[in-house]
Amino acid sequence: SGTSMLGGLMTKMGLDPGKPLIMPASDNEKGFFERIDVVLQNDAIMGKQGIAYSSKCCDYDYTKGLQAIYSEPEGSKFFNEGRRALAFLNNENNFPWMLKDPRLCITIRTWLPLLTYQPAIVFQYRHPMDVALSLLTRFEHFKIAKSLKMWYVYNRMGIQNSNDLCRVVTSHKSLLSSPQE
Repeated sequence: SGTSMLGGLMTKMGLDPGKPLIMPASDNEKGFFERIDVVLQNDAIMGKQGIAYSSKCCDYDYTKGLQAIYSEPEGSKFFNEGRRALAFLNNENNFPWMLKDPRLCITIRTWLPLLTYQPAIVFQYRHPMDVALSLLTRFEHFKIAKSLKMWYVYNRMGIQNSNDLCRVVTSHKSLLSSPQE
């Protein structure tokens, strides 16, 4: 949804994404601004429920995600990436920080009880067809119908999961037309 551009602007404003970040790629040369540990942990938490980034996301149950974390056997490595991320996120010396991963639309409710402070959410809207075409360009195996369904599920869950939080809404179109604002 153009969130990498928004993430880049937010870091230029002084919000710290921490490290390590996913490296820039040919389809996103300025970077993704996503913490590797958060992305890997979100994949692991979702995977415990048989859910992947692009399938069955609407079946995610944040309470089961928390149970998986809290019931982790001693010595288990399941939540190692999450602990690494939380060490950064809960350290007041890192404020203000910025956390970006599209999976957070699905998993944010699992993370909230683990955070020292409740975050503000920046929700960026982009036209569904623009998102579908972008996904089609980046992932050849994605079909338009699948991409549109993903757009719907991520937007619906992102709105539901941030409903009672401080939420700032913007659009990709307005960001492109006036990035300074």
